[in-house]
Amino acid sequence: MERLNDELDRPRMEMEKLIQILQDGEKLIQDCSRCYCYQRIGYANKIKALDASLLRLFQVDVHAQVSRDVKEILAILKSNGCNWNYRGVSDEHENLGSCNAPGPPEFMVGLDVPLKELKRLLCEDGESRIVIRAPGGCGKTTLAKELCHDNQVRGIHTKSFFF
Repeated sequence: MERLNDELDRPRMEMEKLIQILQDGEKLIQDCSRCYCYQRIGYANKIKALDASLLRLFQVDVHAQVSRDVKEILAILKSNGCNWNYRGVSDEHENLGSCNAPGPPEFMVGLDVPLKELKRLLCEDGESRIVIRAPGGCGKTTLAKELCHDNQVRGIHTKSFFF
């Protein structure tokens, strides 16, 4: 984090505060681990104070730093001609079309028999789930696409598939 802050010309004070709190906490825990049980009660309030200072640092200071960094990034993007809306999508790429799965290919070779077998399992035997296994490049995805777009399968399993 220190290296990145140096590269981005961030104030050194931001990291020094975190480093100081962590070093104080490390020293406190080391001291606490060396003392006797009855002395540890005195360390409880110090540990609670350490926890409160870490909590404040991350809830307030780091949150403000992150907000500042995000706004700087947006300003740089805007100056470079990128127009981003607040949903995180570039206005230029907003209408790229639907995210539906692509349809099956128009022509398949060698998958007729496995397709009939899978349709029989789903439609006649009443199976609700099937597993398609084969080595890579054998057409599992193509077979699944064809099966999902088959009208007979769609008619029976309308609530099981997301079409």
